[in-house]
Amino acid sequence: MARIGHHRHGKTHINNVLSTRNIPTINSSTFKRREREVGKTIETVARASCQDSLSNEKMQILNYGFQPDEDNLVSVPCSFDMGWQKRGKGHNSHTGHAAVMSLTTGKVLDYITRTKTCRFCDQGKNSNKKVKVKAMEPASAVEMFNNAPKQKVKYAFYTGDDDSTTEAHIRQKVSYGVEKFSDIIHMKRSLTTRLYNLSHGTKFADSSILSQKVINYLVKCFSYGVAQNKGNAKAIQAAINCIVPHAFGDHKNCDNKWCKFKQDPGSYKHHDLPYGKDLFGDKLRSALENIFSDYCTDAVADKLAPMINSRRNESLNSVVGLKNQKSGSMGEAKAMTFV
Repeated sequence: MARIGHHRHGKTHINNVLSTRNIPTINSSTFKRREREVGKTIETVARASCQDSLSNEKMQILNYGFQPDEDNLVSVPCSFDMGWQKRGKGHNSHTGHAAVMSLTTGKVLDYITRTKTCRFCDQGKNSNKKVKVKAMEPASAVEMFNNAPKQKVKYAFYTGDDDSTTEAHIRQKVSYGVEKFSDIIHMKRSLTTRLYNLSHGTKFADSSILSQKVINYLVKCFSYGVAQNKGNAKAIQAAINCIVPHAFGDHKNCDNKWCKFKQDPGSYKHHDLPYGKDLFGDKLRSALENIFSDYCTDAVADKLAPMINSRRNESLNSVVGLKNQKSGSMGEAKAMTFV
């Protein structure tokens, strides 16, 4: 049964195998009953694995010389994200799963599943159809963060997507202080989206065209500016402030370490801008500077400085999506929690 759950085979697949070997087939209720029996054991093993990973993480941090706080809680840095069984950004999926993962080992420290619909509740008096799907993610985060002190740890530092609702709920409802660092990958996505919206929604007269090539160049400069100054918030601010002026041929504030113009002004050309030429247009420059100014404030630079991401969570979500596919309608089934 464990192998069946892993490969997402159901009663029909098993009966096909049994019938070819002239073995009596099984009915749906028998299959489901055995599936639930094995599922409880799988869940128990999974929970024990998470607890072992968390204990090892705690011991590793203590071995590095970090001390517990006044409540004897060890701070464990982590990443958090929630995945949905339905594609899209409309938060219209009835089922989802969330996980807290270690930033150092990449192992799952805790997980939780959520569903908006339940066959048993819908038939009775406890129908939960009024629960908003958007509320699943902050509720899951708060529950897992509040469960951490039971293992003598706390998730005092975490990274995740730019969901301000989840961050607000964690600050208000978690029993200890939590600081959030920006996910560099989601930050790049946010910047890319804003640049594309600008290119599609606004036309600038007597200016360069904000093409895909220009957008890719600006996002790449942003990535380089953060990566080359990891851990130094002030240097990140300075680098991001120079991106737009550098693209428009204004190099007075550029750093000699990376600005090729200052090394060879006579023959310098941009490698990734159209025809190697500077961008032009006061209105375009002003619009771009307004966007990039939001990414070089003190608060944003401090959150970008560690340069961490939740890519490990995205990978886990992808694996769960393969095993727990929407086409299988697993959201209303008990098997969702142990697939």
